Order: sequence, then C-alpha cells, then structure tokens
Amino acid sequence: MLDDLLNILASLQSGENLANQARHLLACVVHGVNADSGYIVVREGRDYTKKHELQRTDQRQDAARAVISRTLVREALRRGQVTLCTHLDRAQQEALAESIREIADRSVIAAPIMADQQAAAVIYLERSNHRNPFSEAELDLVKRFVTAAGLTLHQSLRLQELERLQHERSAGLRARDSFAHIIGHSAATLRLLKTIAQVAATDATVLITGETGCGKELVAKALYADSTRAKQPFVTLHCGALPETLFEAELFGHRRGAFTGAERHREGHIAKAAGGTLFIDEVAEIPLPAQAKLLRFFQFGEFQRVGSDSVERIDVRIIAATHRNLAAMVAQGLFRQDLYYRLNVIELVIAPLRDRRDDILPLFHHFLARYWRGDGKPIVRPTLIHQLESYDYPGNVRELEHAVQRLCVLAIGDELDPANLPPAMRPPANGPTQPGPAGVVHFETYDSEALKQQRKRASEAAVSEIEQSFLIGLMEAAEHNVTEAARIAGLNRTYLYRLLAKHREAVGYRD
Repeated sequence: MLDDLLNILASLQSGENLANQARHLLACVVHGVNADSGYIVVREGRDYTKKHELQRTDQRQDAARAVISRTLVREALRRGQVTLCTHLDRAQQEALAESIREIADRSVIAAPIMADQQAAAVIYLERSNHRNPFSEAELDLVKRFVTAAGLTLHQSLRLQELERLQHERSAGLRARDSFAHIIGHSAATLRLLKTIAQVAATDATVLITGETGCGKELVAKALYADSTRAKQPFVTLHCGALPETLFEAELFGHRRGAFTGAERHREGHIAKAAGGTLFIDEVAEIPLPAQAKLLRFFQFGEFQRVGSDSVERIDVRIIAATHRNLAAMVAQGLFRQDLYYRLNVIELVIAPLRDRRDDILPLFHHFLARYWRGDGKPIVRPTLIHQLESYDYPGNVRELEHAVQRLCVLAIGDELDPANLPPAMRPPANGPTQPGPAGVVHFETYDSEALKQQRKRASEAAVSEIEQSFLIGLMEAAEHNVTEAARIAGLNRTYLYRLLAKHREAVGYRD
C-alpha cells in the first residue's frame, strides 16, 4: 500500500490528466484495502454521480448490484469524515433504513476527499459481508490515504480549471467563427482580438472607432457572434444614409398616421433588435434632437414610437461605430456630451492599415482567395508585393480589397500584373523605383493552410501575452517566491516552474 500511495501521489504531482489521476487514485485504494469494487462519486445538483468505477476482475457484479447508497454518501459529506456503514448509530440506521437495506449484504466505506475544508468528491468502497467486513485498520489506512491525496487532488482540480480557462481564451482567438474574418497577425490586431474576447460576453456598450474602411462592422459582428445574445437578432442602423426627418422613425418606429406616408404601424430598429444587438454605424451622424431621445433609452430602456403616447421597454445591447472624433464634436457642440459618455463605456480603436503593415500580406492573400477565378493558381511577383506593402492605404482594408479585386478582374493568364493596380498605388512614372528581388512568388506558398498557420501563430502569441500578464501579477503578489506563488494560485509547482521558464525574460525569473 505504501508503494501504491507513493506512486499515486507522484501521479497527482505530475500534472497528468485529471481523469487518469482519479482512476489511479481509485485503483490504489481498491487494491490497497482489497475491496471488491470502488467508485469516485461527485455531487451534481441534487444527485450523486459515479464518475469513475473499478471492479476487481474476480469480483464482477451484475448491474443490479452496482448500486451505491446515496444517503451514506450524503452522510459522509455532512460529517466530513471517513464513514464505515457499521459506524452509524441505531437512530441513523433507522433513518437510513431503506438505503441501508440496499447494501445490507455489503461492507461499505464512504471517504470524502477534503480540500480547503470542503469535500471535492467521495471515494466509495465495497466488500461483500460474507467474505469479511472492512476492519478498523483498513478504515484507518483509507483515512490516511485520502488526507494525503486530498490536497494534491485539489491542486490538480485548480490546475485543470486554469487550463480550461486558458484553453477557452486560446480557442476564442484561434477557432471561434466569430473571429474568422478578422485577418492579420500584427501586434495591433492581436491586442484588438484579445479585447474582443474579453468584452464580447458582457452586455457593456461598446464604441468602435477607426478610419473609414478599417473593418468596424466586422468587429461589431465578432462581438455579437461571441456574445450570449448570439442567437438573438443583430440589427444594423446606418445613420449616414438616413435623412434627418426620417431618422427618429427608423430608430424608434412609428404609428400609422404619424406623418404623411405612414400608412401602417412600423417597428423601429430598436424593437427589431429586442433581446439581441443593435449596431449603430456612423453614430456621429445622429441628429441632435434624436440624440436626446436615444439618451433616454440608454438611461431607462424606454422609448416611444413616433406618433404614439405609450412607452415601450426593450432589452437590447448597443454597439456603435464612427470614423469621427466624438470628443472633438462634443467640444464643438455637435454631439451631446452625456450621450458620448453613455456610448463610450468600452472603446475599441482599430488602427489604420498603414500602422499595421504586418497585416497587408495576409489580407492580400485572403482577398485573392475570394476573387481569383482563373484556371490555375495566380502568379504573384515580388514587385507586386513590394508595391502593396509600401503603400499607405488611406482607404484602409477596403481599398486593399478593391485593389485585389481589380488585379483579378484585369489579369491576363495566371499572372497578376502590377500595372493593373489602381493609379494611386503605382509608383510615379518618372520617380525612383524599387523592383525588389527577382523571381516569382507562387500562390501555393500562401494557400489557405498557410493562412491558418499564420492565424495559429498569431493566436499563440496572444495566449502567450495573457500568460505573461498572469505570471507577472502572480509573482509580484508572492514577492517572487515560487512556492508562495503556487500556493496563491493553487497550481502544481512543477507546472508553475514550466510556465516561468517559458516566460523567463518577460517575468524576470531566474532559476
């Protein structure tokens, strides 16, 4: 039993898969006290579930006999002590009479695994009475075992939870469909993706700012798709396309006869988005009179349709976007200050493409895959790549997309000719040119698999940034004492050492 105990404790400290640890733990106890069968039982809601079970091959039970006494499990959890069924006093046995009758021909130990003064699970052991009941010595052995295993199993559970959270964050950056159309691996794009992952699941109002053509609506849809409202409507209101006289009716709706031409009742965009998300694009274009009514909706969740006296309440999340400087507009009296602060709960700033040049090539090949219709794979020469990467893109991603579409439409054969770029993107006719290296860059070098790998590397970099931030804060809290840091975080020390070694320079860790 001592050898088994040492082996299982080593397994618990190893960072091995938690399910494997639980099975090893159970096997150790079952064989150590020579039980016929054993289970690890956890509470789920109001019931108790067998997560793992082990029956010795020479003592197989039929399904009808593989029944645990849930009442005995509940009593062990209540007492917080290892309980042998014969230890229950007469009153307890009478109270548990029906449950005890189910196991009348068996000797049972219910051993809670305690961690932080709470039971994480129960080890449930059985042996047939006709063989011999569990002895006091075996009961004591089980007590010592679960005491030793409890803390390390608890740490393993904490580690599993940390890894689950890390996996969710990582998966959120590399696999969620909501991020699939946000292309790029620049530092600015990674910071944006990280913030989207943090903000999306909340109901906080978000203001997206950035130049025209940088992808504000894509970010809004990513926030929506990764939110708890993803199964509810996503409604877009383009403020710049609406005349001032119709804006209020489009936003709040109207009653029949409210104005000339209002021949029927109509829902506004707010009502259409009920339970979901309303994306207000170019929010700076909202007329000042309508801004006051929108502010009331923000404050009280109430609005009135044009021509109606009744007040309606709607639950909707607001995401707004603009290419204008709202703070400057507030200073000029062109936008309400109180509405600005209501909108600007969380601001996501999208950098212009000229400030994230590492995204140009991935975006180019993304659009090339969308618009290329040739029989063969397109030939991309270094001269074209150089011209694309050296341009400043005042129209941002939209301008790059249109340039790629133009290249594909005007291509003769399989070669993309730099002469087919829009005039603004071509080098001056009499100016200095920089031809770039000779040769051909074939499209297969940048196929969809290559883009997936680029996104994978980008998301791994974002996860690494999250780990570094976590470790820096943890080590500061522990005054750079690794043992204390492991205790604070509830981490396996071996695992923490691995993380620290991985981020040695960023954290300032020394062996």
